[in-house]
Parts: sequence; C-alpha cells; structure tokens
Amino acid sequence: MRRLAWLSGLGALLLGHVAEARPVAPALFCDAYPDAPMCLASGEAPCATCHTEAPALDAFGQAIEAGLSAKVTPIDDAAFQAHLATVLAELEAQDADADGYSNADEIASGSYPGDATSLPVAPVCPDEPIGPYHVCEWDSRFTYLRVWQDFCGHRPAYEDVLAFEALTEDERRQAIHESLDACLQTEFWRGRDGAVWQLAHRKIRPVLAIKGILGADYDVDYAMFAWAHLDGHDVREVLTAKSYVVVSPAGTTPTVYAQQADVSGQPMQNTYRAGALTTSWVLLFNTMFTAMPRTAAAQAYRSYLNLDIAKLEGLDPNGTTPVDYDGSGVAAEGCATCHATLDPLTYPFTRYNGLQNPNFIYDPSRMSELAGELGKPLLAAVPETGKLLGQEVTGLVEWAEVAANSDDFYRAVVEDYWKLLVGAEPSVDQADIHADYDAVWQSLKADPGHSVFAMLHVLVDTEAYGAP
Repeated sequence: MRRLAWLSGLGALLLGHVAEARPVAPALFCDAYPDAPMCLASGEAPCATCHTEAPALDAFGQAIEAGLSAKVTPIDDAAFQAHLATVLAELEAQDADADGYSNADEIASGSYPGDATSLPVAPVCPDEPIGPYHVCEWDSRFTYLRVWQDFCGHRPAYEDVLAFEALTEDERRQAIHESLDACLQTEFWRGRDGAVWQLAHRKIRPVLAIKGILGADYDVDYAMFAWAHLDGHDVREVLTAKSYVVVSPAGTTPTVYAQQADVSGQPMQNTYRAGALTTSWVLLFNTMFTAMPRTAAAQAYRSYLNLDIAKLEGLDPNGTTPVDYDGSGVAAEGCATCHATLDPLTYPFTRYNGLQNPNFIYDPSRMSELAGELGKPLLAAVPETGKLLGQEVTGLVEWAEVAANSDDFYRAVVEDYWKLLVGAEPSVDQADIHADYDAVWQSLKADPGHSVFAMLHVLVDTEAYGAP
C-alpha cells in the first residue's frame, strides 16, 4: 500500500536580522531534532518552516527570531549557534501558526509549524479498488498505460491493452519494461525537441537571436546533453566529456547522435574541456566579457546540481569571506554569506575566455591580461583553485569531475525526470514517496554505468509513479 505519512519540508531557519542568512542553521535544526522527518530525509532542513520567501519569516520563524533576540543582541553567528536549540525547545509547547497543533507536534509529524494551512493529519487510503485500479499501491494496468503515454507520447492500441490484461502479474511487469525499452527509442522521447531535449532547456537557455555568433551553436549543447541521457550512456559525461556530439539535421528521422572529437565552432583545447561547462555557447552566453564569471558558476551549480545560490541553497557553512578581487563589494554585509560559496565556485571558471580574444578557449594568462585592461590589479591574483561541495578543486576539469560524482548531481538528474514523469518535485511532504525518489537516485549512483535508461526502469517500478 502507498505509504501515507505526511512529512513537510522544514525551513532553513536562516535567521538573525532580516537580511542575514546563516547557512549553519539547517544542520543545527537537525542537531536539535535528529528524528524530525526532514532530518531523516537529508540531514539538513531546506527553506520552508521559517520562511515564506527568504528573507521573509513565517510565524514560526518570527517566534524563533523573537526568542533569540530576548537572549542576546546582536545575534551574531556565535550567539545564534549557542542559543538556537534552547529557543527551539522553549517554543515546542506553543502554536506559532494558531492552527490548533503545537510546534512540537507539527515538527514530529512533518507539517509546517509556521503555516496554518499545513496540518499534521494523514489522508486515508481506501481498502478496495476504485474502478479498474488498485488505488494507493503500484498497479500494473495503470503503469502500463502511463508508460506508453509518458515515454511514447500516446496510448497503446486497444488490442495491445486486451493482450496485456490477459497476462499474469509477472508477465505484465515484464511487458511494462519491454514497452519502456521500445518507447525510449521513439522520436517523442529522443528526437529534436523531444522529451529529453526539452529537459535541457533551462540548462542551455537558448536564444535564437544570438545563436551562431562566432560559431557558438547551441545544437551542440543539446546533442551533448541528449547523448549522455540516452542509450545507456554514462550521464556524468554531460559534465566530463572531452568529445562533442553532433545531431542529425532537423527534419531527418530517426534523430541520430554521434560523438566526435572536434566540431566546427568549438575551439576549446581538449585538455581543458569539461563537457557542457566549456562549450562555445556557454562561454558566449554565461561568461561573455566578465572577468569574474560568477554567472557561469552559479548557472552550472543550479543547472547540474539543483543548488540555487539566489535561493540560499548549497551554501558552504564553513565558507569564509572571499577576497574582493574585482571590487564588487563581496565582503559587504548581506553579500558575504553567498559570496563565501559563490566566489570559490567561480575561481576555476576564470581562465576560460568568453568574448575575449581568442574566443572560447582556455587562456592561463586571462586574469593577468584583464587586470591591466580593466585597471584592477588584484584580478591578477585570482586563484584558479576553488571549492565545490566542501572539496578543493584545482581547476574546472576537476570541478566537473567532483560535481558529476556527487550525490547532488545524481539527485538533480533524477529530480528532472521525477518532475517530468511523477508530475511534482520530490517533496518530503510525503516521506515514503520521497523514499521512492531516494531509492531511484541512489540506483543511478550505484549503477556502474550510471545510465538514465537503467534508472528509468527503477522509477516506473515505484509506487510514486505507478500508484493511481
């Protein structure tokens, strides 16, 4: 039976005065409540319990802020860490959102203690089938029809449905996976502007008006993304590939993707290639003339690890205020928290030319040249060694390797498909559905080939996908 316990995403508790984020807070919350649903899922609390939209606090966040302020002013990092657990304990008996449930009860059950519309009440699942389906558990007929619709783009023929219904349950499961394999070869799934191609839109961000400038054609980026996600290939190659991928011309069927050592418009030296991070389109669109290509680093972090610094995600709790090499004010109050993560992410990108001449190549002297051109001598001292996910990386090639082998990467790949196929983000609001998501991304990680195709076979077997 589909597991029903409702577990909510617990907020980031990024408190202090209103403009200040504290990236240590998610871990501190889980130190105080190690058995809280959110802590069981990830060990840290994302942004929902204490914020409506950061930095705006919800009722629970306001209560915590008031409790901290009553103990010490100003609330610096040391005071925050020293008093947060005590304040949380003091608030347990209260009902911050006035919905009739104490903060402690809401935290224990997984609902939001600062949101009056979020209640610790589990839905009831019917014991009997409804119509042709076994509701709230994996149902073979429902899954069969859904696989055809999602992966082939249409329902199966009536005769195929009749044949499927005549099978035993074990035979049905085999037929589902055979149908999935067949659908994964259709143009609906793998063709130009097919399902996989469309998953790349927010990562590549195509702009037709500048497509092809200086040879930077984003079709290469789409082809590289699709190739890594198709035919049992290693999905990590979207970040680590040294070769490119070419796609057959528009209008040809079937669409064919082929790896190629070099292609026109991609002058990047082989040694310094890092898959989709170093294509000409990415360097044109994300780096352009920028000395410190923070946009390129932040977009890569967001696109391939699903960590959005603008939403206070993926911040390094041990980050230190970076050197302000380009005079951007990164050490200013309200800026330093994010830049302590963003700038070390950016350093490995700094030797890759965008629209500096020569375009779209690795240039070890880039920062020294820009220091003179821009009259900012500190730029010459920008290191190429940076930090990603708490690990030192000596350059962008290592940045890509660390990213592609991280749990965040596997989670992000599966989250894209989860939203496409299950129809929602893998929220911790429902713990066991989230457990299905965990099992799927962990299967992608454990698979020696790191194949999306193998992962999709795991996904369609989950209750999250196959329960009506």
